[in-house]
Amino acid sequence: MKNSKPFSEEIADSLREIEPWPCFYRFRQTEVEILLHHLNLPRVNTILEIGCGIAFNAVLLSAYAWRYIATDLPEPDPQTHTRGMFLAQRLLDIVGAKNIELVDCSATDLSKIESESVDVVYSSYVLEHIPPSYRDRVMQEIHRVLVEGGIVITVVPNFVERAWNYLRHYVKPPLRGIYRVCKYFYLKIGKYQTHPFVSFIRIKSSSSEPRKINIFPPPHGFYESSLQELLFHFPGRWDKLHCRNKFKLLRKFTISWTIPWMSRHTIYLYEATRGLNKKLGGRFPFKYLGISYCIVAQKAKI
Repeated sequence: MKNSKPFSEEIADSLREIEPWPCFYRFRQTEVEILLHHLNLPRVNTILEIGCGIAFNAVLLSAYAWRYIATDLPEPDPQTHTRGMFLAQRLLDIVGAKNIELVDCSATDLSKIESESVDVVYSSYVLEHIPPSYRDRVMQEIHRVLVEGGIVITVVPNFVERAWNYLRHYVKPPLRGIYRVCKYFYLKIGKYQTHPFVSFIRIKSSSSEPRKINIFPPPHGFYESSLQELLFHFPGRWDKLHCRNKFKLLRKFTISWTIPWMSRHTIYLYEATRGLNKKLGGRFPFKYLGISYCIVAQKAKI
């Protein structure tokens, strides 16, 4: 998939209209490329994706299945960051994928999927948005729909990614203080009073709204504290979640080492390090030090 252009320019222009954030497609394409390198996935009958989002990953992975079922919540939900199925359907219409079937359902209730009908279940950055008390239910549903010997591929954030929240939380205030000091001395120079930058920073700093001071960074989603969120993202937690729900761990690796700020600037670093990621991403201790953590597990006999 390296240096490939899976879509024509006309289709690419249409895709940019529904791109969630800059370089989203490039990030996801590189991510799937690294994932497939570690998996060596053969073509199977049915792949089920939980939490497909706008279904871009589904388009990339659909070549590995005769039937690809992509599921997500039907309506946008800010708490789980889902955008609903509308954008997914629009993307499939643009691309013209024939073997992808969209199904609106929750990860905790896959009743629309028949038992033992799926060869591979795939989820990417989904489990962390589900309350910890419901995650076992999700894994039980995955176990139910998988055929005997079926595979589950789970991509989740690692604790390293969540640790960046602390770094950003404690680095921002000093930077903000330096900015204010520089602004103060800048404004004191009379000949620059009419400079456009002065007007800009005056507008930006004119708000009198009090700023809430938090000792610890606020948590995301359903966690009670940022510390609880950090602890829940250690690799051992994700491993135990799979093992206690009758899954046998086969492989563990990371698909990203770069800083977790997805932008048009960090994409170059992400793409430049993918070769190194392919060589070392599955080796100890590197597989535990990425910002993402991928688990490949097999349905065990009950």
